[in-house]
Amino acid sequence: MTLIVDWKNGLIEKIRHKGIVGNYWGFETSDRWSFVTLTERSRGVNIVRDEISINDANSQKRCLEVCCGEGQWELEMGTTILENVATMTATVLTLKDSNFQDFVLRFVFPKESFERGTIAGNTYEHDASEVYWQFPCPEVRLNGKHGSVLVKVSDYNCADRFDLHMYLRALKDVWVVHARFIPKTTGNDPWIRWINRYFYLSLSPRASKMVFKIPGIRRALRYRTERKGKNAIQLQASDIVSLKKGEALKLSASCHFEA
Repeated sequence: MTLIVDWKNGLIEKIRHKGIVGNYWGFETSDRWSFVTLTERSRGVNIVRDEISINDANSQKRCLEVCCGEGQWELEMGTTILENVATMTATVLTLKDSNFQDFVLRFVFPKESFERGTIAGNTYEHDASEVYWQFPCPEVRLNGKHGSVLVKVSDYNCADRFDLHMYLRALKDVWVVHARFIPKTTGNDPWIRWINRYFYLSLSPRASKMVFKIPGIRRALRYRTERKGKNAIQLQASDIVSLKKGEALKLSASCHFEA
């Protein structure tokens, strides 16, 4: 089986096998004030260094130094192609104390490539609901008339501060699969944020803890927008992991193309 790959800036811009297509694969993370992405538009970020250190037909490596609102770190993003498998690996080393709301490898496929997706024993059709079908599991499968793909976590180091999840999401015209670190609910700072067309509100840890004293509110707000989908108010709670200078995170996931 041969995979046809178009590279851009050290990442897979497009990958094809028969009628299966993948687009704009990469990495994402955020803190309370910054959003870092290698495929879309970042927010509140200063890229100090950005270079491609390996560049050939089957392997690319991109290295960045990133300054965020709540941290500074180095990212090494490697992508390799071996027969029918494409593997992405993101490794972060903190250069000073840094905060993380999550840590993500992102896989995107046009909805025409697949008719349904399966995660944690649940099967979903593409309904454009934008709901995050998210579970503490290591793999997602997408199936269609052209074949299937299995996106599977192959290695990770979460510094014992995160839980590993996968999610499947049906956007308007694409399937999105994320391999994702989510902060554990114990030992980390709570965070509440509210986004609308007029403002962005991010509560401090102290204010978030005060709100969470209201019975049931933390469970109700935790990842609420993600659970409710595109028509939900953009108000939700999560947690923030604080890593010390010199700590590292690693996440590796592979996409297996099956005819």
